[in-house]
Amino acid sequence: MDPIDPCPLLDGLLRETLADGALAGRRVALAGELDGPRATLAAVLADAGAELVEERPELAIGPFAREQYGLRGLVEPGTVMGAVAHALDAPVVAIGCSPVARLVFSAAAGPAVVQALLRLTNLSLAGRCVAVLGYGDVGASVARSVRALGGHVHVVEEEPLCALAAALDGHRVSEELGPDAEIVIACERAAAIAELPAGALVASALPGRLPPVLGVVARDGIVHAAGRDVLGGGSALLSPAGDGLAPEAADALLTLQGMALHRLASGELETGVHRLPHELEESVAQAWLERRTAGARTSERL
Repeated sequence: MDPIDPCPLLDGLLRETLADGALAGRRVALAGELDGPRATLAAVLADAGAELVEERPELAIGPFAREQYGLRGLVEPGTVMGAVAHALDAPVVAIGCSPVARLVFSAAAGPAVVQALLRLTNLSLAGRCVAVLGYGDVGASVARSVRALGGHVHVVEEEPLCALAAALDGHRVSEELGPDAEIVIACERAAAIAELPAGALVASALPGRLPPVLGVVARDGIVHAAGRDVLGGGSALLSPAGDGLAPEAADALLTLQGMALHRLASGELETGVHRLPHELEESVAQAWLERRTAGARTSERL
């Protein structure tokens, strides 16, 4: 039996795309630790002729940094404002604007966030009241994962359409937190955190989602603020780049980043914020579906 490739899109679609030599000799920087699927991305880029560097890169994948003014192109894993691109005086491709990235990330984020919470706390969610602040893509995914593990979900959402979506999904919904919240997972910044009862456990799903907390004192590896436990001092359970996602999801997101890097290397993009073209999005979606279909057939044969 052939071994299962954990990163079929990186090893297949992206490797084929980069075979045209667009990255040959280009200095490329990758943000973050080069492990798991990210290590596969690095290997594919190196095989395509890119020189992976930490200083003075021409092209980079990672969050914008003020010192990166020498860049000729940046792939931003999240979303980005036009001012960033003009500050860099270079084109920026925002992966967070990608429909495929949004679908993949939102579907995989909930399980990843909840599993990270369970690893950090060693708690069971069964029978516990878990408040989810915000019911966007990530909030909805987190709520599904909590309910699947037996938790009682309370969605806190002020936006009427998002609140309606949560209600139609069968969740208890209100604009404010109730007194019974035992665990709060913040998927949006919200002042409602100040209304938590003492002893509630607070976690941030993504960076920047926790509001400022005053009087924070670290103790025993957990930050205690006004009688509430804030995991990791407010450090996010998941990064916008997809660190911590299932390998299948990370494979798709990193493939999109590699395809964006290829566009930047072509030199066709002007200074400003760009999205991936529709045909490229479709090619990644089609490759994902074909791989899933092939995997299902393999399982049936077993």
